[in-house]
Amino acid sequence: MVEELGNDFEVVTGDVALSHVKTGFWLPSDVLVIQHMADPISIELTRLGCTPQVITAFESPLYSGSFFDNLPDYATAFKHQVLFRGSFNELSCAGRQVPVSFPSFSYGDTTADLVPWQSRELMVAIFSNKYVILPNWNQGFGDFCWRFPRFLYHYLRGNRVASNLPLHQIQLQDRRLELVIHFLRREKLKLFGGGWERFDRIPPSKRKELLNLLSPGDRKIEDKIDHLKNFKFCLCLENCSYPGYVTEKIIDCLVAGVIPLYQGAPDVTDFIPKDCFIDISEEMDLTKLENRLDQISEVEGIKMIQAGQDFLRSSQAYPFSYQGFARKIAELLKD
Repeated sequence: MVEELGNDFEVVTGDVALSHVKTGFWLPSDVLVIQHMADPISIELTRLGCTPQVITAFESPLYSGSFFDNLPDYATAFKHQVLFRGSFNELSCAGRQVPVSFPSFSYGDTTADLVPWQSRELMVAIFSNKYVILPNWNQGFGDFCWRFPRFLYHYLRGNRVASNLPLHQIQLQDRRLELVIHFLRREKLKLFGGGWERFDRIPPSKRKELLNLLSPGDRKIEDKIDHLKNFKFCLCLENCSYPGYVTEKIIDCLVAGVIPLYQGAPDVTDFIPKDCFIDISEEMDLTKLENRLDQISEVEGIKMIQAGQDFLRSSQAYPFSYQGFARKIAELLKD
């Protein structure tokens, strides 16, 4: 972004800007603020008279409830709102609304050394063992006893889930566990990521079966892209289904040359061409999904992978690149 701005702007972190403004080294009117979500330093800069120019958000409603519940309070003052598309439903202000594209790769990156189809294992999932406790008390006594004290603990610490969104309907963490259990049971999935030794993070209703399916050992990996390329398919689920919430998960799959089994943003095809991935959001019968994957030929699989590689080279993918995001922010600052 510094290169995109040239010599017209000096780019500093929020703490440096705040120090300069408080000491009188900079006039508040000379400072343009780029704020990420509810960053307290950026909020203080705006309070002191700096210009609220760009606000961004890269976290989902499942993890940042306070921000999404109070979105108008945070975003209304900003001239440019670079947010997930679903956020704009909560805003009726004059600022320019720019759907955010999650910066995930260096533009033009493709996998030059694609692993031959027949040399690949079938399916992989790479994500950490996290589970956000929602106030849902209708999943059995065991789950209630596990869920309630954890929910209360996080609530008292100020970690609130969004209350103005139907999180029970849009959360995908239960769906993700359902898919993992099904394909582990069929011995068709390799699971990686941190925290899987912490079974206390898993609802009791699913914990016993996972205990029986997961072999002991460290599941952390050093290089996600290098690991992904050895598989045909990757379970690729966002943590919630929210308009415009398309993160690095699907881009990582395309960069690695693996076919994403995607569920997440309902408008994903507005961002990623439908021939680059398999949408599993409407396939609730997992046996049918399993059979569908078994029937995909090498020719079909390679065609889908190549579509992903072509997308990464296209102008449609540019907003998801680091270079594209930097250029967009630079344009909004110059406006």
